[in-house]
Amino acid sequence: MFKLTNFVIFALMIMCGTGFAQDNHYWTNQYGTKSHLLGGAVVGKVLDLSSTYYNPGWLAFSKKTEVLQAASVYNYPTVTLKDINGRSDKELASSAFSQAPSLFAVSLNFKWLKNHKLAISIISRHGIQLDNYGTEVDTYDWISNFPGEEDVYLNLQLRENLSDVWYGLTWAFKLSDKVAIGFTPYISSRTHSTNYQTITEALTTGGDFAFSLESREYDYWIVRALVKAGLALDFGKLALGLTITTPSVKITGKGTKGVNNTLVGQDVTGSGVNQTFFASDYQENVPANYITPFSVGIGFNYRLKNSSIFFSAEYFSRVGKYDVLETEPTVIQSTGAPVHYKTTHEMDHVFNFAIGLEHKFGKSFSGYLAFYTDKSAKKKDSDTNLTITDWDIYSIIAGTIFTFKRYNFTLGLGYSLGDKDWTRTADSSPSFLGEIREVTFKYSSLKMILGFSF
Repeated sequence: MFKLTNFVIFALMIMCGTGFAQDNHYWTNQYGTKSHLLGGAVVGKVLDLSSTYYNPGWLAFSKKTEVLQAASVYNYPTVTLKDINGRSDKELASSAFSQAPSLFAVSLNFKWLKNHKLAISIISRHGIQLDNYGTEVDTYDWISNFPGEEDVYLNLQLRENLSDVWYGLTWAFKLSDKVAIGFTPYISSRTHSTNYQTITEALTTGGDFAFSLESREYDYWIVRALVKAGLALDFGKLALGLTITTPSVKITGKGTKGVNNTLVGQDVTGSGVNQTFFASDYQENVPANYITPFSVGIGFNYRLKNSSIFFSAEYFSRVGKYDVLETEPTVIQSTGAPVHYKTTHEMDHVFNFAIGLEHKFGKSFSGYLAFYTDKSAKKKDSDTNLTITDWDIYSIIAGTIFTFKRYNFTLGLGYSLGDKDWTRTADSSPSFLGEIREVTFKYSSLKMILGFSF
């Protein structure tokens, strides 16, 4: 792509970057303080308010009253693009600093509850805010049926906002001194909007002018319900846990979808003659859907003298292909040909696991080390277009929790890495990317955890 290579790389970066990765992964975000340092390996035992999410059954064994639990996690992800059609000499990195979604929870303790425990929680499952743009003015042989180079103006804009917040009420109770069960019904409020646009203008040495505008946008809001159930078994040195999460059920949801493709002064049919192409569609208040899978998790905790070993694993079922926005077919205005602009999604089955180690150096100071996987649920060779990244992420994390008076403070650092090969499809990138067909992404992320509870 000669002088335009950096612009093309930038275009691919922001359309295939970190914001799109998160929604294909179920274990990207961890919650709570101790649970975060253990990489989420706490299905088998967790005695703080993160149990409302990881295993509601363990809430019944909690002895202390917790008013607030919070963990602030700061991510610095980097996406490196290389091997553009085998040209490994071209490489560019894109980084961003952001705060990860978090957990807020409050326990409700009443004497009349006896062996029953209640807690309310608010979990931010996903959160993305992107506002990227780029402009390039260059000389490039862009119009194939005109000899020589043209003066070219390129402009690319991408805006994306995603928020998926779960509101939960946990109820847990003991069946015996060693066995407890719990349930957390959640109401999810999900909003997602994306708008990307490319404008390309070119002027030939002979005074001919070409123009291209490609725009895609959607905006939807969905309210869903789901339930997480947990079984907790505490046998002293050995503790076990089992969880089941139901698929989400839609309560209500509406959305908007817009598409606009305009080309002037270009040969769009390969006939050697320039044509004008125009296709535009905008549909409001269409039904919107978002489906999450059934999952089952298991875990154990084994206590040694001053240490504890934690292990958790979770299986997520497939989600078949469906329309996120139920738009109607339309026609291309300039040709009269039928067309249906769809926003679709599907997810493959996923198996994740985590292993963590806790070591107590004293009554008020503990150290943690953990490793966990975060496999992508993006189905291979899928033609869906809601999300496009499919890298598997592997993470290691280390940190400490120390106590001062009645406050628990958490400090931790983590590192994640993954990679993927991406092949351009017609709906995943604008046409000016031309010969760019296959690229390789390298993903890494630094994570800092700051937390407290009292």
